Amino acid sequence: MDSTTQAYEFILYCYFGDMANPIEAAIDRAYIDMASHTLRGFGKDYHIKWKLRFMASEKIKEMLKNISEDYDDWHRETCKMIQKIYNDKGIDFSYGQAQKWINMTTKYLYVFSLIFADREDERLFVIPEAIIKHHEKLHIPIDNYILSELQLDKFSPWSKMDEDMYNECRNNFVGKDIDWELENWNTVSNAKKVNDIASYARYKHEEAKK
Repeated sequence: MDSTTQAYEFILYCYFGDMANPIEAAIDRAYIDMASHTLRGFGKDYHIKWKLRFMASEKIKEMLKNISEDYDDWHRETCKMIQKIYNDKGIDFSYGQAQKWINMTTKYLYVFSLIFADREDERLFVIPEAIIKHHEKLHIPIDNYILSELQLDKFSPWSKMDEDMYNECRNNFVGKDIDWELENWNTVSNAKKVNDIASYARYKHEEAKK
């Protein structure tokens, strides 16, 4: 493995962990994005926490093998399946949390497909064909940055959304797809951090103006 490839793998590993299976890596990273600060109710019972995470992750993997032509129906069914896994065990798990997990997973897989294609990486062939060929159907992950950028704060917090709120919110995304989100999310995120008086980004911004 040459130095450039080692560096490439190192950067991927730093954010996604083991990349031997890109689908599992995407699901695992997307779980962290969803669960941090929003998924509660387990106390110190880590066994049930990890059991439900594993069950839901396996369901997502299964569903990714059969993405239907009607992507919206597939998305709805997958979100509801994940919700049910948690709700059946008495854990509050919203449609908003489900969409974040699914939408970040598919976003990461789409990003992987672009990177792998550019580097002629054989892991490209692991990515579901529907994500590569029909990425325009993918749903934009809804988070507080996107809600703020589109002045949709009435739907905040995303982690409390039900299905109706999610669909109503998405009606405001006309003309915007996952490529738009990729192009704009970093800018929106950086701007939010700079405007947060408690953030280090804000401190550096103020120091730079001196």
